Amino acid sequence: MQNLFGFRLAKRAAIGLLQLGVLADWGCGGLGWLLEHYVPWVDQRVTPQLPAVAVSVAEGLAHRLRRDRDAT
Repeated sequence: MQNLFGFRLAKRAAIGLLQLGVLADWGCGGLGWLLEHYVPWVDQRVTPQLPAVAVSVAEGLAHRLRRDRDAT
């Protein structure tokens, strides 16, 4: 995998094909499909977990600050 794009022309061709694929997807409405399906998924599955993540981050930060304060 490391030398997959060792040849300059291969790298340029791969980038060109990737750009062409993105352009074709955008032209066919792929971005709209992504937003239409991904945003509701995030809203249903990720948003309810944000308060728990915020509490965990705050607890970890408080623990670290306490530990640093006690060490000095």
